Amino acid sequence: MNPEQIEIHAMHNEPLPNGLELPEQLLFMAFRWLHQGVRIGALTREQAHTEKTQLLDQFTDWMRWDAIYQDTCKMRVELAGIAREMTVNGCPICKRAIAIFDGRKF
Repeated sequence: MNPEQIEIHAMHNEPLPNGLELPEQLLFMAFRWLHQGVRIGALTREQAHTEKTQLLDQFTDWMRWDAIYQDTCKMRVELAGIAREMTVNGCPICKRAIAIFDGRKF
């Protein structure tokens, strides 16, 4: 879901949509708080606009870091499937690579 769609759901005070990644969930909640803050007078429209701009600037980074995390998890699962074989086959480079991935050697 793109940020504009997320904001529309949040603006209408709808429930958190299913299937959102964590950064999208956080953006939804932040948008909901911004819109509620403007409605009750705790924030001016200008303050809300400034904060919205900052949120959107950070959202791209949040999504990138989430994607990196997801890719790393998938890679580690795949690596775990062959880690034992790499460790016992006698190849020193393989053993060193596994030690690095496991965090035992830097």
